[in-house]
Amino acid sequence: MQHSSSLKCLYKQLSKPGERPKVNVIRKQQSINSDYLIRAISEYLGVPVYRVVGRGRNLKLADELLDLANQLSEVFAIPPPNLTDWEQAIAETCKLVRKGDCVLFIDDIEILAGKHDDIADALWTWWEQWLKNATGFTLIFASADNTWLDEHITFSPGWYGRLSFAGAITEG
Repeated sequence: MQHSSSLKCLYKQLSKPGERPKVNVIRKQQSINSDYLIRAISEYLGVPVYRVVGRGRNLKLADELLDLANQLSEVFAIPPPNLTDWEQAIAETCKLVRKGDCVLFIDDIEILAGKHDDIADALWTWWEQWLKNATGFTLIFASADNTWLDEHITFSPGWYGRLSFAGAITEG
């Protein structure tokens, strides 16, 4: 696992088409935005980068799930799925990317997760069951909240040994 700040270092840790899948954790800095990262990753790999993002704090569960369903509809050009809980929401999201040769960029995951700590566990379960066998697939967790990332992903026993990259990214 690297702790570098160069985008070029991140490129080396992305799963190219046909390669084994990888998981990356990005600590977002003020000097770089997610749109820039997504464009750079997409151009480098030549595969689609699907982004879902936490948009609102203190929403009711039904509103959070509706927001995610609408994002999935927009990103994947499908009818919005009827999501009833986070386990199902993660399952539906993972089903859309498990064929591989793409990147799932979960942006502001601490906002998406909110008070639902089970999101990290559900993602780990789906990684182990489906996504770790999706060739050319990269899962990226991005957040400006290092505490949430460290507690739920970076230092989580479940994700131990599965991270290809964990660090801050700056342009260059």
